[in-house]
Amino acid sequence: MKPAALYNELLDITKSLGITLRKEKGRFRGGHCIVHNEKLLIINKMSPQETINAVILRYLAGLSSIGTVYIKPVIQELIDKEKSYLEKEAQYEPILIETSEESLIVK
Repeated sequence: MKPAALYNELLDITKSLGITLRKEKGRFRGGHCIVHNEKLLIINKMSPQETINAVILRYLAGLSSIGTVYIKPVIQELIDKEKSYLEKEAQYEPILIETSEESLIVK
């Protein structure tokens, strides 16, 4: 699926879940927040389409209420892959190493 088509599908899913997608300028990749009880997904408008799609997929993979919306199988597969990646990433607890100059977080 082409990045623009994937973006449109992901946008439809976020809308049906009641999530507002905002594109803003800045030095950030993107993420989610809640402002005045409104769920927002903030995306850097200067990012390439693939990065924007990855941010949305990662957010959707972390949701527990996504099962309430119909998702095309090809999109569900991408979400499941991202969910699997997040679960593997969560298995590793960061270890804090103190040094004389700085603190490092090591995975």
